Amino acid sequence: MDMVFYGRLWGITLEVNFLPEVRQNILDLAHDLGFEDLNESDVLDLLAADREPLSYEELIQLQAEPAIDEDTEPVVSKQLTSKIMSSAFSYFEQGINILLENDPDVERSANVSRGINSAISCYKSLKEEIDKKARQTTLDNFFKPPAQNDGDSDL
Repeated sequence: MDMVFYGRLWGITLEVNFLPEVRQNILDLAHDLGFEDLNESDVLDLLAADREPLSYEELIQLQAEPAIDEDTEPVVSKQLTSKIMSSAFSYFEQGINILLENDPDVERSANVSRGINSAISCYKSLKEEIDKKARQTTLDNFFKPPAQNDGDSDL
């Protein structure tokens, strides 16, 4: 049941012959995506639908509408906190200590230790910045003790 139809796409008339293999591939893909109740006549109906070309306004409206994907889960923003980094640093240290204690080649394990510490230094700097911003300033920081004189007073 080969079908030839004419459709308009951007003002161009196209002749398309839907081969049985193509129809079956479309049907198989639809079934893989969860459309089990779709049959070959539905595919033919969709492919052969003679639609008027979209107007300029309709194209603009379609472009402006956000694509809605019902299956996507809300995106959770990642947060790199000081606590998480401390935990990661602890794991790095544990791993390095295991290598240092058990590797017979001291130079190799020392090189690995230096390499890992060098690689994570950017995270250590970031943690220091986060900790510095998080520290609450106390009132003591605003008061300085009076400067003490050595007995030479101009009073």
